[in-house]
Amino acid sequence: LKLTPVISYLPWDAPTTIPDDGLPAMDDRPANDDFTVEIFRNGCWEEIFVYNAEVSDYAANPAAGYVQHDMGFAMFTDAFAAPLKVRVTRRAGTFSKVEIRPLSYGIVPNVQTPNSVEFELDDPAQKVSVEFDDNRMENLFILPDLPDTAIPTGANVTYFGPGIHNMGRKEILYKDNQTI
Repeated sequence: LKLTPVISYLPWDAPTTIPDDGLPAMDDRPANDDFTVEIFRNGCWEEIFVYNAEVSDYAANPAAGYVQHDMGFAMFTDAFAAPLKVRVTRRAGTFSKVEIRPLSYGIVPNVQTPNSVEFELDDPAQKVSVEFDDNRMENLFILPDLPDTAIPTGANVTYFGPGIHNMGRKEILYKDNQTI
């Protein structure tokens, strides 16, 4: 088996196991300036990097009148031994309404300041969208996950932990009976 990486982000000599206290920032992806995300863990607030993503078909078809929008997404790992408190601050000013979707989760945001809310996530499967003033195009996704606990080991095992790994331009050659 011969693997040739197409897109990669961490240096080749980076450890193949990333600490479970959070995902590394993807250096070449721009930050989103619209939101600040914090989680309350170990007795203090911890800021989580917010990435930017462009949404809509504008680039593929600007003549159709589509408008390019930016949305944010924040990823983190936590053991979820108890519900996790999340704080989202909208940097662009105040808001009059906020919803956490999907609504079926029943997550009720608590307005803390004219531009910030707090809410709790009970489960890492609760991937949510935070939408201010009914704006679903310039929203924020919160994407929690559990830390890896069953990390495979062995002489014929290559483990890639959370994050994005940069293999550079090197080819990785695997032999029979190897596990990736």
